[in-house]
Amino acid sequence: MEKTLLYVFDGSDVIIEGITSWLSTCRNFEIVATAQSVSAAIRIIQNAKIEEDQHAIAITELSFRKSGEEQNDSGLEILKAIKDSGKNLRSIVFSSLDEGHNIRKAMSEPYGAKGFVSKTADKNTFIEAIES
Repeated sequence: MEKTLLYVFDGSDVIIEGITSWLSTCRNFEIVATAQSVSAAIRIIQNAKIEEDQHAIAITELSFRKSGEEQNDSGLEILKAIKDSGKNLRSIVFSSLDEGHNIRKAMSEPYGAKGFVSKTADKNTFIEAIES
C-alpha cells in the first residue's frame, strides 16, 4: 500500500510537531511538508509534485494569528490555493474554529475542504477524516 502524503499547515509549531510526530509513527503516512504561515503554505502548494495516482492530503488550520498579533491570516486562502491548483490534493480543516458557519464556509464551493475536524476531537476521529 502506498503511503498517504501529508502536508500540515498550522500557525503553532507545537501543533505541527505534535501532529507530524504522531502521524509519522502510525499507519502509512509520509509527512511531505509543513508551514506555519499562509504564504509559506501557498508556496508549498504551488511547488508540490503530486502524481495523479497518489493520495495526498493537506491538513490546515483556519486561523493563523500568532499570540499577541492582531492580524489573523486566514486558512481559507490555503484552501482556495489548493482548489485552484488543480492538483490531486484533498484538504481537511483541523481547527479550533469549529462553529457551524466556519465549517460551512470552509467546505463551500470557493474553498472546497473535504472534511472538518475540531481540535477537540479524539485521535480516531482525526485518523478517520484523513483516511476517508
